[in-house]
Amino acid sequence: MNRNIFRALCFLSSFLFLAGCGSSSEEAVDGVDDTFMKDGKTDVADVNSIAEKSPEALAILTVINLAQVDPSEFNEKTWDEYLSLLTDTIGVPKNSAKNIRAFRGGADGQFNTEDDQIIESLTMLDAIPYVGPVCFARLLTYVNSQGMPAQFKSECVKDADCPSLATFDCMLYTLYDTDTYRCTINDVRSEEAGTSFEATAKAFVKALQEKDFATMNQYVHAEYGFFMLFNPGAMVVANQYTKFEDVALFGTQPIAQTEFPCELQAGVLPKYSCEAELSAGDGWNKKGCYYNSCLTLNIAEAANFDSEMSGAEVDETMMVQAAQLDLMTSHGIYNTDAGFGVFFGMDTDGKWYVTAIQSISWCDA
Repeated sequence: MNRNIFRALCFLSSFLFLAGCGSSSEEAVDGVDDTFMKDGKTDVADVNSIAEKSPEALAILTVINLAQVDPSEFNEKTWDEYLSLLTDTIGVPKNSAKNIRAFRGGADGQFNTEDDQIIESLTMLDAIPYVGPVCFARLLTYVNSQGMPAQFKSECVKDADCPSLATFDCMLYTLYDTDTYRCTINDVRSEEAGTSFEATAKAFVKALQEKDFATMNQYVHAEYGFFMLFNPGAMVVANQYTKFEDVALFGTQPIAQTEFPCELQAGVLPKYSCEAELSAGDGWNKKGCYYNSCLTLNIAEAANFDSEMSGAEVDETMMVQAAQLDLMTSHGIYNTDAGFGVFFGMDTDGKWYVTAIQSISWCDA
């Protein structure tokens, strides 16, 4: 499982099935077409309005979707407990709860099947029959009583905002298409790597801008080299290098002819999404030139995929080297203006090495 997803699920799991505040009263129920959303916000009398993607909205969706339960564990007992959570613990009207459960089960009415549904937004929840202001108000009261919204607020923008650079990273979590930034204990990299990357990032950017290949090559691991990862279309191209002057960005562009305008700043690395590009016209969640800790790049997986797609025999030595670089990778620099990033890891000798360069292929490639 992706480390980011694993941590996010572990982080969410501590909040569900706590002692509830809901009422079992059936005095108020929702009608079949009652709604609680208007123009992307909730609109319920005597209830504070919240917006889609707000911390309160994320907390409600987490409860509704049983975010801490692995899909393979879904069975009738789980879903009976789910119905009890909604009605007895939270106080959701029974007609609302039954329709939410039916929606989650999909067209076949069975659970843990391919057509099971995730409720991805308040708007989707609002569209379910018999889910309206009463149901929403009970859900909001419950998540607020448990203090859940506070746990979905971003608490950092860079590693230095966290309690300790040595042991914490500021990491991006995407939940229900919403980005939040959380301080997360890093149990993979060395503590020293967390405190010494800033100087390395600044020195490497300066060398890259000046095309000082002698300095850049000091960051090349003598045994493993580094990889250039490029994904034109559905392909993944993974080329291994031992010298920066040989690198071709975006498939054909020599790095010696590539500008790297960068006002380097600390911050979680930008993320590119084709979905955002197609829907909003801009695939980046933020722009600029940033350095920060990062997740693994799955270099070995990309190298193996490249070999399979090209029909070439898998180079076992190269695969071992790629796997070692994966294990080392802990930090990166990403420049949205240049369209590529450089990723680093600290080896057991206490030195920083480049593990990979990753370039973005636009969605129409």
